[in-house]
Amino acid sequence: MADILEGAVTPGKKIGAKAKKAKDISKLTVGELNQRIHKVEDEMFAAAKDLQFELAAKLRDDLQMVKEQLIKNS
Repeated sequence: MADILEGAVTPGKKIGAKAKKAKDISKLTVGELNQRIHKVEDEMFAAAKDLQFELAAKLRDDLQMVKEQLIKNS
């Protein structure tokens, strides 16, 4: 039986995927953020059309993060 703490990460040791993505988009200009929004929207709708709902949900979350950054940069 595997130890449930085997996959645990010590806080502060690793940057999570969301934190890294947020750090990356914080450097984008308003124009670049608008382009990213349109690109992610297209990918999200295509994923939903192809019945890839988990991917569409992930893209929806990414889209929300980009929109929040756009508001901060405006």
